Amino acid sequence: QKSGYKNIDISQKNYPIPELQMEEPQAWELKMRGNPKNPIRNKITAEQASRLMYEIVTKKAVSSTASSQMMNLLERNLDPTVWKQQESNPIQGFLGESLAGLDIRFFSKVGWTSETRFEVAFIQSKSGQVAYILTVFGDGTEYAENWQIFPTISRLVYDQMKALNSQS
Repeated sequence: QKSGYKNIDISQKNYPIPELQMEEPQAWELKMRGNPKNPIRNKITAEQASRLMYEIVTKKAVSSTASSQMMNLLERNLDPTVWKQQESNPIQGFLGESLAGLDIRFFSKVGWTSETRFEVAFIQSKSGQVAYILTVFGDGTEYAENWQIFPTISRLVYDQMKALNSQS
């Protein structure tokens, strides 16, 4: 609220959480959702997610120290030998999958349900010449069930950003 965000709620966890063996909200988390017939859900726009990622990257979210801690939590290893070992990973079917093998750093937050697929990512070449935030929110089962659309979008954007940079 102090930062000027309006109508945002990012208080709910994403499920399932395999490492905690939680398929759905339980106990405290279930109570936090309120009325089961009309539960409280996370609410954020693509613009707000992009702004929040920008503020984290530029160390302006909460504080410089907190932003650095958030960056550590958001950094993803794009090596398939690493992420393919994870039962539920934030790479396969998302923006990072098509960027494996590139000389980049990748930071992201995904959201996925049976009816949605969302992601905000900060992608930066290790040389620092290419750096951008890509946010894609897909609402509808056609996005939730499509494991290729996000990787395809991501690679197209990366290739264009790299091409634009090489022309400069």
